[in-house]
Amino acid sequence: MKKRIDKLIAQFDSLGIDCFIVSNARSVRYLSGFTGSNGLCMIAEDERYFITDFRYQEQVKEEVRDFDVLISNEYLFDELKEKNLLKGRKAGFEAKRINFFDYQELLAFIPSECLIPVNDLIDKMVSVKDDEEIENIKKASKIGDKIFNEIIPMLKSGIEEIEISAEISYKIKKYGGEKDAFDSIVLTGSKSALPHGKPDKNKLKLGEFVLLDFGCVYNGYHSDMTRTVFLGKPNKKEYEIYSTVLEAQKNAVKSVREGMNCSELDSVARNFIAEKGFGQYFGHSLGHGLGLEIHETPKISQLNHETLISRNVITIEPGIYIPNYGGVRIEDDVVVQPNGCTVLTKSPKELICV
Repeated sequence: MKKRIDKLIAQFDSLGIDCFIVSNARSVRYLSGFTGSNGLCMIAEDERYFITDFRYQEQVKEEVRDFDVLISNEYLFDELKEKNLLKGRKAGFEAKRINFFDYQELLAFIPSECLIPVNDLIDKMVSVKDDEEIENIKKASKIGDKIFNEIIPMLKSGIEEIEISAEISYKIKKYGGEKDAFDSIVLTGSKSALPHGKPDKNKLKLGEFVLLDFGCVYNGYHSDMTRTVFLGKPNKKEYEIYSTVLEAQKNAVKSVREGMNCSELDSVARNFIAEKGFGQYFGHSLGHGLGLEIHETPKISQLNHETLISRNVITIEPGIYIPNYGGVRIEDDVVVQPNGCTVLTKSPKELICV
């Protein structure tokens, strides 16, 4: 944690600030190690305070180091005021991650010119993973691979989408995960054309795609994997759709490298799908960053012209979604390297027919 805080403080001069306020749970955990739901950090070059409430006064002793800990009776921001921790300082804050109420409360005791909105500072720090973070995501991905292997035999005509989703959630905890990374997506038939559809009592049937998108949280870090399988034997069109997505996904994975423009990477898969005549059916971005949150910087889209950095962990997930027919998505988690990438998700991608 100390290295992260030192890196943050090193940017104070260029930002014109004397301290930084962090209240978002993701950022608080990243900088302090605190896993609870109510924490606040105030970081200055010569002072570091961590504020939480009575519920966490024992937990914080185990998780938080290198901070002076304050236990607040009520509203955490009141502690900043009562202890005069921001007096005479220009305080930076995460502009995209502070709510309006908290901002108004700060304005009640700090001049507006002393509150400096900062965009993406911690987001960019978080996007570059250290060895421990990569190992956590790798372990989360390994749990996902194990579950996928065990779910395949369940995919039979007559079983409900929601049953499979429930089994995924159970197995995540059974195999050491904390929880689902997000509500798992299990969709069959024409519903597989909904990129973020919700599983329900819809039953699997022969002659249809089954899209499985799920992830695991391990030690706070997320995995995210999608595979699409087929019940029965696909026809020529179904096989063409799957083959197109698979080839687009493989091409994108092979293209990943440090310094590559995010929009350029998106285009590798998007252009291939368009060349095959399915361009209008791929409407979302190619992928996103992954870590303490399921969606992090960088976004792998046509609109993002940032470049990839070594140790970014990103998803590669092209898809084709044809309304009232069905859809296919294939997704891997990869670690960006100087001359390529390391794929963390190991489940097979060739079409599985059950």
